[in-house]
Amino acid sequence: ALRELTDFRERVADAERSRNRALLRIATGRTIARTRMPEWLVATRQDCPELDVRITTGSLHDGVLMLSEGHADVLIAYFHPRLLLNIDSAVVDYCVLAGETLLPFSAAHDGQPLFRLPGTLSRPLPHIRFHSTLALAKIEQEALRRPKQAFYLNSEIEIDSPEAALDLCIAGMGVAWLPLSLARRALEQG
Repeated sequence: ALRELTDFRERVADAERSRNRALLRIATGRTIARTRMPEWLVATRQDCPELDVRITTGSLHDGVLMLSEGHADVLIAYFHPRLLLNIDSAVVDYCVLAGETLLPFSAAHDGQPLFRLPGTLSRPLPHIRFHSTLALAKIEQEALRRPKQAFYLNSEIEIDSPEAALDLCIAGMGVAWLPLSLARRALEQG
């Protein structure tokens, strides 16, 4: 019993010490949490080992709400000038942490894309598009509005997860515009 009491006291003391540590609350999307956060957190740990981090993933709208309501210290999100964010820029500082490239991806067969852009009017390509609730949907729509040539697409699948869109591309279900940071590993694997 004495050993259990000692262990309990040590756990309480550890918890008390951890409460005195600085906590950085980050709101971000699932894709950024998967593709960018590991590298950033490793670097942050090296510079600030005493910093605790809480990452909450959700939609861009959720992140904006968390930031504006004081539930997050930092919002890390995809940005495009066409995205309408209800953030008072006079109150909130922002900076660009990294760039991202959104590119069309398709499964490959014998080293060639299964679905080759631009498609044709008579045979449009199956398109895996993002649900309108995703910030990437607006960025994708903008990319498709300004192509150097017309694309012939049939939006057969709508999805709210870039990770799942990548999996669908790999399974040969269509073409999707994906962040390069997300698709890089799949590209390297062929």
